[in-house]
Amino acid sequence: MIELMMAAALIAQASPTYSAPTTEQFERARQSLNATLLDYPTARFRDVHGDQRRLCGFVNSKNRMGAYVGWDRFVVLGLPGSEPIYETDDQIGRVALLCDQIDPPLPNVDYSDQLTAR
Repeated sequence: MIELMMAAALIAQASPTYSAPTTEQFERARQSLNATLLDYPTARFRDVHGDQRRLCGFVNSKNRMGAYVGWDRFVVLGLPGSEPIYETDDQIGRVALLCDQIDPPLPNVDYSDQLTAR
């Protein structure tokens, strides 16, 4: 919880101007999603928005039986080594805090294609 509060504080203190995510940030996000999803190459992404501080969106990935489990909301912070936070039963509210409740709001640019496996 302390890490979440520190991340939210860092995001809130950052410059209020929008900066598009960098190529390196997308690569770090792909690596961290690959490390946490069971079958990353088959994962589907939608509504991925972000800036240099965070990437937020929805992911639908497969379980051990090979079936898609449904859309889960996630956030990957722009910090090196940051693991994705998924909005599951024990994480409810964390993704919303990092994606929805911080000014300025994320621009309406969809980066879903940037997170597909390469």
